[in-house]
Amino acid sequence: MDILKFAKEERTFLLDYEVSDWREAVCTACQVLEEKNYISPGYCQRIIANTLEYGPYYACLPNIALAHASAEGDVFRTGASVLVLKEPVNFNLDRYPEPAITVSAVITLASENDADIFTDSLLEILEKVGEDPEVRYIRNYLTEV
Repeated sequence: MDILKFAKEERTFLLDYEVSDWREAVCTACQVLEEKNYISPGYCQRIIANTLEYGPYYACLPNIALAHASAEGDVFRTGASVLVLKEPVNFNLDRYPEPAITVSAVITLASENDADIFTDSLLEILEKVGEDPEVRYIRNYLTEV
C-alpha cells in the first residue's frame, strides 16, 4: 500500500494539528480511520495499551511514528491515516526515558489480514522521507494539487 497516496485519495490525513501528548496524537490519527469505518475505537486503545507495556515500539523512523497493533476484530478494512503535527510531541514514557523520541508525524496503519504491512510501510516511508525532521515531503505531497 502506498500510504501517502492512500491518505491523500481517501482524505485520511490532518495537517498542522496540535496535540498535548503522545496519547492524543495516536487517538487523533486513529479517529480519522474510525470516522471512515476502517477501525473501531478498540484499535486505538490497543495501540495505547501496547505502548504502555512495550514502549513506543512503532516510533522507529526519525520523527515519524508508524502506529499499529494487531487487528483482533477492530480492523474492518485495510487503511492508513497521516497526522502531521504543528509541533513535535514527546513519545517517551517514564519507564522508557532514553533515548529521547520526538515525533512530527503519526501514521496509523490498520490491516485486517496483512502482517507484512508494517515492514513494507516502514521501508516505503523511509525511502520517501529519509531523515527529514520537519516531514516536509509528507506535508508537500499531501497538499500538492
